[in-house]
Amino acid sequence: MVIGILLSALCGVIGLLQGALNKQMSIKIGVTHTVLINMVLTFIFAIAFYYFTLKFPRLVPEMFRLKAPLLTWHWWYIFPGILGMLIVSLVPWAIHEAGMVKFTIVLVAAQMIFSVFWDMTIDKIPVNTTKTLGMILCLGGTFLIVYKK
Repeated sequence: MVIGILLSALCGVIGLLQGALNKQMSIKIGVTHTVLINMVLTFIFAIAFYYFTLKFPRLVPEMFRLKAPLLTWHWWYIFPGILGMLIVSLVPWAIHEAGMVKFTIVLVAAQMIFSVFWDMTIDKIPVNTTKTLGMILCLGGTFLIVYKK
């Protein structure tokens, strides 16, 4: 549980740092070039990571170990790549338009609402009073930050 919380926080910081750096890049070279550079580097790092995992499986956590042949394919596998490209292209624009704090609070609120919807419909995890109260407080905080004068 603690590792999951720490990894979540790390992902949050990494995501914001990536968005902020991409915003700086996009101001200088444009979003299109920024996306291209990001995706090419992601491809290169993914190949290196794949090779490392293939050659040294005991050095990576179980979740990262290869479980099926590389060519195992389902039609919907295309969507995470498309969504990743959209994140790389839309986050710098959103940060530029809204600022980091507003972007972050709206992102968190949207993720919270969508994650509850996902839990209910896909993972069949019911909503409880604590989650509902947390969402209300988060949305209230979002409103105060986004619409403050």
